[in-house]
Amino acid sequence: MPSGDVIQSKYPVLFQVKVLHHYFLDKSKTLFDNLSAQEKIRVLAEYDVRNLLKIAPTPSTQQILEGQNLLFKPHGQGFAVLCQADGNGVVGGGKKPKAGERLRFWVKLVDPYFMQYSAGFLENEKVRIEKSMDGKSPDTFFKHVYHLKNDVAGQSNSLCAMPANYELPSEYVPESIVQHDANLDGNMEFYIAQRAIATNTPPTVGINLDWLKLEQIAPLNSNVRYVTQTDLKELELADDIPQDSFALIEIEASAGAGATHLYNNSNELNAPTFEVRFKNRLTWWRHSLPPWVEGSLTSITQAEIRPLTLRGKQKIDLIFQISDGNVGNVPLEKKGVDVPSKRTPVLPETTNNGSVKRLLSDIYI
Repeated sequence: MPSGDVIQSKYPVLFQVKVLHHYFLDKSKTLFDNLSAQEKIRVLAEYDVRNLLKIAPTPSTQQILEGQNLLFKPHGQGFAVLCQADGNGVVGGGKKPKAGERLRFWVKLVDPYFMQYSAGFLENEKVRIEKSMDGKSPDTFFKHVYHLKNDVAGQSNSLCAMPANYELPSEYVPESIVQHDANLDGNMEFYIAQRAIATNTPPTVGINLDWLKLEQIAPLNSNVRYVTQTDLKELELADDIPQDSFALIEIEASAGAGATHLYNNSNELNAPTFEVRFKNRLTWWRHSLPPWVEGSLTSITQAEIRPLTLRGKQKIDLIFQISDGNVGNVPLEKKGVDVPSKRTPVLPETTNNGSVKRLLSDIYI
């Protein structure tokens, strides 16, 4: 190469995906989105999704990355894919995903307690097998995973689809998320079911035990989206999707204006940031004395549903009635009882027909 020739090359962000969990982000009843800017910085500095989930490219996506000099870089809030570009952020020919090409990343659970503190996972994993009819071909396996994509119509720069509209004839299991215009003012708002919801029980204005308003994800002023049951799709398990996959993140490459496009029509990077949010559980807290303690009141369930959070623990004063061993019951006061941890068992309270009515955090003190 003649002296004086300069090659300007760098690896800027092609796109990134943030994966955030509100059990670690919220501060007791204060939602992460309502924290001060300084508090958000401190919370995110301590957060590392790699302690919860493992994310990696599928084998076919890894081939695409290697063939186009793309780099997969996991980080504490999710992962980024970097590409080779010149000093002006223009991607060279053949060094970017082609229009319509899909980059897929499998997600596996790392934290064994993930399901305990995460909302929306009342449905057990379903694995279906299609047996080979000719006795020669291999059997085909299918599994329900959370399929998160960026190619859904109407998306902003977030990965998950908006929750479905509330429907009067429908029943809802606890922790279902819907959008609904409770004020009849034309503004849709998001709600999460606090218990099993019967038909013709829409979210209402004000406090009620059926629905909890999620103010921070009003669709008119926020790009935040939560993973919901509607994202649970049946996919065929193969080399590209391991059997222990929990979710599949899929980014479709395309050019043009808008936050979901990876680059514009001039091959300049848009570098979008997609965002996945997992909601923490909402439960009734049931504090109980050890099973061998006798009395008329040895178990107390809090009257209000409360979120499970790692930070901002609340102290609770409880008064139990226990047997004195002789003539009756005496009060026993418990002060400073900690809130449930992520290891606290979550007990579904069911109706007579076996459907889930509400969720209890069962705590022995």
